[in-house]
Amino acid sequence: MPQTIHIHNHPRRGGWWLRIVLLLLLISLVLNATQLVSYRDYASGSQPPFERFVDGELKSPDKIAVLEVQGIIMPPYSDRLLKSIERVQEDSSVRG
Repeated sequence: MPQTIHIHNHPRRGGWWLRIVLLLLLISLVLNATQLVSYRDYASGSQPPFERFVDGELKSPDKIAVLEVQGIIMPPYSDRLLKSIERVQEDSSVRG
């Protein structure tokens, strides 16, 4: 008499949970990459102050510094502003 072989295929348990978690992970990675690209310039290092003549005598040795601030002033975003303030303080021609 020939031997009978029975193959039992058991459904995988939790397979749909894994798919949901992987989908959420993929969505999170896409959103994080999008925000990284969007805020790359904002999070980059500080730039030297931009000097522009506004009023008064053009050849005057004295300057007044105007620092434009947009957004939130709190760590870690305040580092850029603090570096700009330090650069202005080091400039001996700035009087105000």
